[in-house]
Amino acid sequence: MTESLQEAIRPSYEDLRDSCPIGEDSDGSPAVGTLWRDADRWREHLSSSVAKVAADESLSESGKQAKIEEAYNRWTPKITKPAQQARAKAQKLAYLYAAQSIPMPDGSNGHTSQIKDAAELSAVQSEAREITEAASSGTLADAIERSTGKRPKNITEATTPADALRDYFGDGLETGGIEGKVRCHATLRAAKSLGIDPEEVYGEYRGEGHTSLLAQASRYDMVANSIPTAAPNIGRGVVQGSHWRKSGTPRALLTGGPNSFLPQKRRAHWK
Repeated sequence: MTESLQEAIRPSYEDLRDSCPIGEDSDGSPAVGTLWRDADRWREHLSSSVAKVAADESLSESGKQAKIEEAYNRWTPKITKPAQQARAKAQKLAYLYAAQSIPMPDGSNGHTSQIKDAAELSAVQSEAREITEAASSGTLADAIERSTGKRPKNITEATTPADALRDYFGDGLETGGIEGKVRCHATLRAAKSLGIDPEEVYGEYRGEGHTSLLAQASRYDMVANSIPTAAPNIGRGVVQGSHWRKSGTPRALLTGGPNSFLPQKRRAHWK
């Protein structure tokens, strides 16, 4: 999908914010949507306060600046704290859903299939080294056959290390149990060592449920990158009637655009 098409279907700032859950999470803390709305409410309150000061003809220019700074000192913490909390929660959810979208043996996923003890870790590390060396030389299937006494069922004539790792990962999914778990974890470690995108390894093994979780991960990554965590920089500097701005700079926008203080879209961190 091209960048222009992605931008065309990207929801508006308000739609994205209003799509987030409100109320409390299971741990009793405010949900992402509640925190984000709180921050925006205080952001609008600050903007309104600055506008009133700028329109007050009884104040001198220095008096207006003093009042504006007073408003910033009072309202900025009420903006930044919930905004930062909302972004942190969204980032955590994006990571969680991305991990859950990775298929692992026996119906587990990248979040639930964790290395449990030193013995498993040692087995994964050892196999990952062997896979890395064999995949680099194009002899992965042969190396596995020598090590296990059987040729992996899913590995045929892989032409690249990515092909070999994808097939070996699929063999781990099919094998299951501790052996399959170790194989899948070792394969992903080897992919990292070889500089291979893990999406090339497990992407084709995703089912409908995994794909749905990946979409949720992408959505919350977009949410995290859309929540402004700073107070809007308006009203500071030169005050000129009702059109206040810092000399030589455009006025910040509250809802996006080229001069917005909103963070720009970034590539999803797990890609």
